[in-house]
Amino acid sequence: MHPVNSTISTINIGNPDTFGGLTLFPLSVTTDSSIDYLLLGEAVKADLVTVREVSESGRVPELLVENRAPLPVLIVDGEELVGAKQNRVANLTLLVPAKCTLTMPVSCVEAGR
Repeated sequence: MHPVNSTISTINIGNPDTFGGLTLFPLSVTTDSSIDYLLLGEAVKADLVTVREVSESGRVPELLVENRAPLPVLIVDGEELVGAKQNRVANLTLLVPAKCTLTMPVSCVEAGR
């Protein structure tokens, strides 16, 4: 079987939920993921990830993410990143490799910025 077809065949469509003119269908997968990772919130809580400015003066559209965990850390697009000079949101979904520090694109969420 083609890999796409085999993946699609593991997706279950749940009961719809409607609000106003919007209807959502929950999707779940019956197979376990082979990717082992931490979510940003749990990694921060365990003090395995630090989010900070890229330099002393900082740059509004970028933050530095230091992952000290033995596993990758998932940061989801739109997730709020707290701890630098100002709060920002992630501009993309990113799987930060284990034991890695990288710069990621962000947007400011403070009023007037």
